[in-house]
Amino acid sequence: MIFNAPKKYHMNKVLLLIAFIFICGTLKAQNDEQSLNLGFNAGGVNTYFTNSKASFGYSVKVNYYPSDFFDVSLETQFGTLSAGTPNGFPFSLNNVNFINKYQAVIVKANLHFGTLIDEDAFLDPMRHFYAATGIGYLHNRINDIYPDASTYIRYKTPVIPVEFGYNINIKSYYNDPLLKINLSYSLNYVTGLGLDGFNNVQVPASVHFYSFYSIGIEYTMAVFGRHSVPLLRF
Repeated sequence: MIFNAPKKYHMNKVLLLIAFIFICGTLKAQNDEQSLNLGFNAGGVNTYFTNSKASFGYSVKVNYYPSDFFDVSLETQFGTLSAGTPNGFPFSLNNVNFINKYQAVIVKANLHFGTLIDEDAFLDPMRHFYAATGIGYLHNRINDIYPDASTYIRYKTPVIPVEFGYNINIKSYYNDPLLKINLSYSLNYVTGLGLDGFNNVQVPASVHFYSFYSIGIEYTMAVFGRHSVPLLRF
């Protein structure tokens, strides 16, 4: 089972996958144009506990595109994960009351389908879908708990995202990349004791996962390569 495998084993697999995606993206580069983007996403975050409650989440990120259809992103994510019943009963490992105002920093490799699909009028919309994975750290910040605060802990733990999304590209008058409208969904696996902060050796599978679905915008701050567009252009 994945939940019983050593942490180092999972980390090595993720790092190998990121390296493979990076090689695919750079080898398939369609031109020497590169860009640096600043993005903001907002939407909902949700856990997979009994009586889970969807809450607001958002992220700020920087994306580096060595080619049109591959990028590496550094993302800082904030959100509120919560679950439970109003009075905390019935209490069980799958039905705990908690509010986790988490923070996460994640590095991701994003492989766009345009890397794999050649330019074609019919298939062009498909080229803007992408898949991503990466690795980061999540800081659990449990602010409201039941039944007993002494039973809960705050801690930092590795997080592994698997993301799928779609970009709508908006170009400038000179056909340079300008804006991207981003739609995305990510399933995030958290190692260790999970997301509820409950310090117990019997950890149910539900505590390891949360989802983040969002809409966002990326602004191209700079373009490098065949010609340059200044940083922070307006």
